[in-house]
Amino acid sequence: MYLAYDDERGLTKQDDHSLDKQVWDFEATPAENYPLLLHYHPIKIYKHQVLKQADTLLAHMLYPVSLDQTQRDFDYYEPLTTHDSSLSKAIHGILASRLGRDEQAYAFFSDSAIMDMADGQGNASHGIHAANMGGSWLGLIYGFAGLHFENGQVAFANQLPKQIKKMTFKVKIKGEIQCISLTQEDRHV
Repeated sequence: MYLAYDDERGLTKQDDHSLDKQVWDFEATPAENYPLLLHYHPIKIYKHQVLKQADTLLAHMLYPVSLDQTQRDFDYYEPLTTHDSSLSKAIHGILASRLGRDEQAYAFFSDSAIMDMADGQGNASHGIHAANMGGSWLGLIYGFAGLHFENGQVAFANQLPKQIKKMTFKVKIKGEIQCISLTQEDRHV
């Protein structure tokens, strides 16, 4: 996987030319014009810095980089992201958890978890968002339970937000079922 990098700004680029484009005028875009792809031609959208989901942040979720780099990229891309993709908020929530931004992480997770029930994308009548359901699970396990790998081994980092007092789940690791239980009392800040 190739991710371009801007040494001067210290940012991972969405693509080779993404940082050279003009930022989308969010203030002049009416709420009823979202999702953008339903109201603007892709050529217009692709000429701007605007994202339905931050793919660079998804890459960081899958292949973690330093927390400093994650923070710079998160802080840059989050305001440019419309979250028109159903998986977007789940991924943002996971990275917010890694960054210790508990309130933001929980808000993204909550929006993700109730997306279809609250018709958060305005298209629940078309069916469920299966990828988002998986994203909600990822938010719990990769975000709040902090699933990661250390020296080739599965590890967890308790990142429970204050709204979740306890979380227990089972995972199968190398053929062995393990029960993981996290509580607020066990959290290391």
